[in-house]
Amino acid sequence: QAAIFAAERRLAVAQAVAVKSRVENHSDQLLLERQTTKLGKIEAGIGTSETQQLASEIDAIRSQAARQTHDYDRLSIERLELTERQTKIQEQLTLLNARREELTSHLAELESLADDGGLAYQGQLLRSLRADKSDLDLRVSNTESELQSITRQIEQRYTQQDGIEREIERFGAQERVIAAQIEGAIGEVEEDGIRDQGEWESSRAEFDRSAEDINLALVELERQEQLAIAHQEILQQLQARREALHLRASVDGIVITEDLDLKDGKWFNQGESLFAIAPSEVYDIAARLNQGDTELFNEGDRATFYNDTPGMPPVTGRVKVIDPVLDDEETTGDKAELEVTIEPDQVDNHPTLRQKVKGYVKIHSPKKLNAYQSIGHQIGKVVNIKRYPPFIWFN
Repeated sequence: QAAIFAAERRLAVAQAVAVKSRVENHSDQLLLERQTTKLGKIEAGIGTSETQQLASEIDAIRSQAARQTHDYDRLSIERLELTERQTKIQEQLTLLNARREELTSHLAELESLADDGGLAYQGQLLRSLRADKSDLDLRVSNTESELQSITRQIEQRYTQQDGIEREIERFGAQERVIAAQIEGAIGEVEEDGIRDQGEWESSRAEFDRSAEDINLALVELERQEQLAIAHQEILQQLQARREALHLRASVDGIVITEDLDLKDGKWFNQGESLFAIAPSEVYDIAARLNQGDTELFNEGDRATFYNDTPGMPPVTGRVKVIDPVLDDEETTGDKAELEVTIEPDQVDNHPTLRQKVKGYVKIHSPKKLNAYQSIGHQIGKVVNIKRYPPFIWFN
């Protein structure tokens, strides 16, 4: 039985390990399937949710870079147009300066002659030349201002293009960083897939080992059960032989024979009495009285039972129940009887009390006697008439 218990415990442990391994294997299989699905999406170009988000960020960066490139090209065209205009204005300014210098020189000569009084009649011409010179000066000034404005615009385009170039470079750096993050995420998915593959294979091997342990435990349990059956058969045979070697009393009870050691090792003849056994049951004492004596005692009165067998000690007790006897031929009148049940004082069984043991009972009543009862009581004191009715002992 101990071996069966150990085999059952081993089987239970193996089954628990198998359940745990099955759960772990199922969990690892789910993880592996998720990683395989991610790798499949990556190979198909779909990517995972993380890589898709990063790819969306790259697309947004590329869109911004394209807009910046478009602005850069637009500024380049504007800068070229401004440069061409700057060249034309520079040429115009050169012509205007040359004409102004020529006009200034001519005007200076005329003014010198006019100061000498040689060109008095040319006053109108001088005024016209001076007006032309003022007009040329204004045109030169406006042209120079326009040239400066165009130059500033060209410089602004250069500055804007430099900022756009830096922004495009920044977008490129961001794209490279996100591309590296995508590669890292893909690498992590691949590493997780390899790790999950290993864990699944390990848990699968553990589950296989636990299944093998269960099979071995079942085989061991079956072997131990077969051994237990064989041992049980042997045990039953031995018990049958042992039963045949024992002598048993016909009733359960307590051995009350003295000097038991004197019989140890002795031979006995068939039918010889070996021990006296008092039954283990606790018996009450039943006594019958005439119904006419009902008033002589009550429940709870003391009583003493005297065994007819010589040498047996008396048994004291107390009246427990008083009932009429209904199985007599006459249940009324002076011949009707009462059955009085007396409970012994001691808890353990008294050797005097056995089934079908006969004797008589004295009930100690504290009540007063009538004349007939007093005469019977006095005669009972002189003559040893133990069964003189009504068998009541008065204190």
